[in-house]
Amino acid sequence: MIVKFFPNEKGNPPGKLADCELHFTEGVAAGLKLIGFGIWERRNGGGRNVTFPCRQYSVNGERRSFALLRPIADVAGLDRLRDLILAAFEEWRRAEREFASCSQVVLPVFDVLADLKADLLVGARLMKGGADV
Repeated sequence: MIVKFFPNEKGNPPGKLADCELHFTEGVAAGLKLIGFGIWERRNGGGRNVTFPCRQYSVNGERRSFALLRPIADVAGLDRLRDLILAAFEEWRRAEREFASCSQVVLPVFDVLADLKADLLVGARLMKGGADV
């Protein structure tokens, strides 16, 4: 899996650091991408948070959101994916600062989506600004 980041260079909305996409490179989802992740600075200043893809809708004028990525049984799967995205973001930011001309950083293989397919090995390749490999 490739974790792709698109920095929020305009600074709007405040606190949003980047958009994120997951590009699947192996298994049944190869060639597909899951969009709609966001990396945010926490409001209390205590680190970063990841928002997952969702669809907003209204009921009686009240705004609600419907999560598009949900756990089947184990909620810890979302936490593992959130941790993977945050680790990849930190590595991407470090590499961006350290190697301004670097086009990609390769992280070790992560087995994050084992619940979806046992034989799917997940590797995160970070890409600067969405450049293709």
